[in-house]
Amino acid sequence: MQAKVLKGTRLLLLKNPDSLNDDKAESNRLKKALELNAPLAMAYYLIEDLKQFWDQRTKTEAKKYLAAWIF
Repeated sequence: MQAKVLKGTRLLLLKNPDSLNDDKAESNRLKKALELNAPLAMAYYLIEDLKQFWDQRTKTEAKKYLAAWIF
């Protein structure tokens, strides 16, 4: 069961969460895969959190965000 859920999730992990296709239940498949694999979930959420770095308006804000993210 676990291997079946995880199979084909690579592309889902690479997609922007806003771009997941609800018609194909991609968000549900991704959610199940992350529930089954804690290390994968940790990496996924860290990456998603780090993407917010690029939303910082100034270099100072970016430095503060990155420093807080690291610690």
